[in-house]
Amino acid sequence: MLTVRDRRFDIDAAAVGEWRSCEPVAAAFYDSLSALFPQGERFFMDSVRRYRDAVGGELAGQVRQFIAQEALHTREHLAFNAQVEASGHDIAPLETRTRRELDRVRVRSDVAQLATTVALEHFTAVLAHHLIAHPEHLAAAPLETRRLWLWHAAEEIEHKAVAFDVLAAVTSGWSPLRRWAFRSWRYLDTLWRLLRVMVPNFVELRRQHDPGARPLAELALFLLGRPGLLRRMAPELAKFFAPGFHPWALEDAALAEAALAA
Repeated sequence: MLTVRDRRFDIDAAAVGEWRSCEPVAAAFYDSLSALFPQGERFFMDSVRRYRDAVGGELAGQVRQFIAQEALHTREHLAFNAQVEASGHDIAPLETRTRRELDRVRVRSDVAQLATTVALEHFTAVLAHHLIAHPEHLAAAPLETRRLWLWHAAEEIEHKAVAFDVLAAVTSGWSPLRRWAFRSWRYLDTLWRLLRVMVPNFVELRRQHDPGARPLAELALFLLGRPGLLRRMAPELAKFFAPGFHPWALEDAALAEAALAA
């Protein structure tokens, strides 16, 4: 079973501004990512909740714990986002863009929405792994901000297979080829939609902070050059396309436990 940890983080606008002053590109990336989470996690919760009664046994319990964990992540990122705004940024356009893209997915079937959650949960689990495994990514963040991201990352690893297992259960009557093609297509669609939101959200924040910035070049260097976050993540992200893929093929539960202990 998963563990629901009701943790709160004492982050204020001064700490948000401190990170932005010393690492403006990294801070803009994580702030824009945080702006996605409240609406994204509500989408995740809704998509698995629809199937809570269709799966039984241990998986049904994991669904309940998954929803509880995501609800707490939503609460803490809402608090963090409020401090981003208090520090001088306007995140309303970011939230509008996120809502618009999610609304485009909400008109699809319930199983397609669940598959979108599976895709995003894989992305966040791989990101979480790298944030914990490579401490340099968050080394310059203020202590409480770093604790927030590591707590969230550890729980993303802990529940990374729940939505995947629910999708496997509700499509168990499909042929293996159909299941693989469906989740692979939804994964490609989801990654494209994520880019459509994340890139302009990052650009928006960087230009609010520094009108003279070159945000697209900065983001490309951050993701593909140094520190190369996306470049490092790419091999694990690509494994989603393997026919026999399961999230626990990357066994990193001990990594998550170490982060929570710290």
